[in-house]
Amino acid sequence: MRSSKCILLLLFCSVISIILYSQHFFTAELSTIERNIEIVQNHHILQSRKVVDTQTKINKVPLLLWKFTLADTHEKKMYITNQLLEQIQQIEDDQLLAFDGDEDEIVLSNYVQKNWLGYKQLVLKTMDATSNNDISSAQEAMTLSLIYLERVNTGMKMIVDFHQNDVSQKTANIAVTAQSSQQNILGFSIVAIISFLFIVFFTFRKIILTENQLRKQVSELAEKNALLAEKNLRIKQLAYEDNLTGLANRYAFQSVLTKELAAVSSNATNGAVIFFDIDGFKQVNDVYGHAIGDELLAVIGARIKPLLDDKISFGARFGGDEFALFFKEVTAKDISPILDKLLEVVFIPTEIQDITFHPTASIGVAFYPQQGTTAAELLKKADKAMYQAKAKKNAYVLYNEEARIINPG
Repeated sequence: MRSSKCILLLLFCSVISIILYSQHFFTAELSTIERNIEIVQNHHILQSRKVVDTQTKINKVPLLLWKFTLADTHEKKMYITNQLLEQIQQIEDDQLLAFDGDEDEIVLSNYVQKNWLGYKQLVLKTMDATSNNDISSAQEAMTLSLIYLERVNTGMKMIVDFHQNDVSQKTANIAVTAQSSQQNILGFSIVAIISFLFIVFFTFRKIILTENQLRKQVSELAEKNALLAEKNLRIKQLAYEDNLTGLANRYAFQSVLTKELAAVSSNATNGAVIFFDIDGFKQVNDVYGHAIGDELLAVIGARIKPLLDDKISFGARFGGDEFALFFKEVTAKDISPILDKLLEVVFIPTEIQDITFHPTASIGVAFYPQQGTTAAELLKKADKAMYQAKAKKNAYVLYNEEARIINPG
């Protein structure tokens, strides 16, 4: 009897020890899982922010380069040159292109840095050729530089995708670890049930409570992963879309235009680049504020969209109040209806916060292949024609070598 009591006491103590150990083990596992998930998510968020910051700074370089090619005085060229070199130096000094982590991430980082070096060299070559009035070499270098810039942005996107996949994979591994821990606890519970039914009841109750806590943690993790996926999608959109108007941005337009020109070249067809801005827009900002100005630009962007057909045309907001459009299979003989319609939709009276505006546009047009075969050349000539149109306002100019003005009268 005494022996049975001793055995029962020993068994009771063993069960208590198992229960206490299982409680400690499971709590420690939960803490480890939470820490691992937090580490993975924080690293992914930091790298994603770094990609966004890097792309923002890198994508300022082509804008400055484009302004450099348009500069018509030595002073302007020197001023923009200093801005360009400072922007490039800042990117390299801050080591924005260096990503550390797994071996695959290092490979992607090396790919980005290699193409950034190629892009930087072509930017400098473009500046040098432009300064020496070697327009052909400058255009060739600028066109090639867009390829390297696209590779840099593609590498950045691949780094974001890599981190997203890495988070999913590590989360899955953590879930497997949690499942394994749960199975261990179940084994301890079975031992407790066999050893002492009374103790098993409390152990089982404890496991149920802990299991519910784990489900809650997994549910919260799923919500966080969904938010991360949404943020990653927004990061990708920012690289190609103007968030004010919903149109493409400058980089996306230049990239698509370069590809489209290559396509129409192989098919021996025509095309037209249309460049325009809003007359007196600076006065709108100065008098009514930038918020009103932004609303007006958003309205103009919404009016432009119905004029575009994805099969034959596309458009973008270049920045400020400047917009660019491209129409395929269009010549100087049949461009007038398009331009008249564009002037018409811009001129529609617009009421914003009880203020009525009557916006007008000055439009410049350059034709492919008559006035250029590259995106840079066509945009430059369309921009020049637009500035001639601004002399009359609410008019358009078709670029030619004599800079003859043609307007709707």
